[in-house]
Amino acid sequence: MIRAVIIEDQAESRKKLRILLEKNCPQVIIEAEAESVEQGIKIIHEFKPELIFLDVHLKDATGFDLLNKIGQINFKIIFTTAYDNYAIKAFKFSAIDYILKPIDPTELKEAVTRCEQININITNQQDIVKTLSENVITDYLPQKKIVLSSSGKIHILKVADIIRCEAMNTYTLFYLKNGEQLLITKILKEYEDLLSEYNFLRIHKSHLVNMQYVNGFEKLSGSYVILSNGSKIPVAVRKKDEVLQWLHKF
Repeated sequence: MIRAVIIEDQAESRKKLRILLEKNCPQVIIEAEAESVEQGIKIIHEFKPELIFLDVHLKDATGFDLLNKIGQINFKIIFTTAYDNYAIKAFKFSAIDYILKPIDPTELKEAVTRCEQININITNQQDIVKTLSENVITDYLPQKKIVLSSSGKIHILKVADIIRCEAMNTYTLFYLKNGEQLLITKILKEYEDLLSEYNFLRIHKSHLVNMQYVNGFEKLSGSYVILSNGSKIPVAVRKKDEVLQWLHKF
């Protein structure tokens, strides 16, 4: 069983979520509810839940404010939010679960299942929440961070420090500015969607490149970009013109 609390400022939304959990996630036991940051902190300290369902926008502040005030975060979190492109992007970069309102029962079940499968590490959780808070506050590239998980270990990186990503079947291999490589258990397409507005371009079916690290373009025997670390990465024929357009920007 999973002991949980709901922190949401709308009584009707709390009721609907409770009903959905009873029908679809019987392993989740709701021990308390709150409608504000102050009440939320109180029930977290009192009930010490394993999981909280946390609304982004609360009566007196935000769910992010609550997490910043709570101290040690030794519980799992599923955010609930109305459609908000900016907040959702922050969740994706920070690897924190969220479900959109109106809540879909299937999405709720999937989010709860993911939480069950995660072994919580208090230090990791604190760092992830801190990253989320920072990503919500700023979209400034030099400060933008991303949370990656490999072999049970959490990595928090600056987006600007990623040189490129390479598809490895159902995995993605990250090449970093410091020479480190990380193998992540997600497909390249997920990172293409996430990073495309931060100077990353899918130049080949297997390669996503941070164009800020491109030092040159070679077209003697096929097309290649030459990166600042000396790597030569192939460019797909259909991507050649787009790559050349990008290079004129820098």
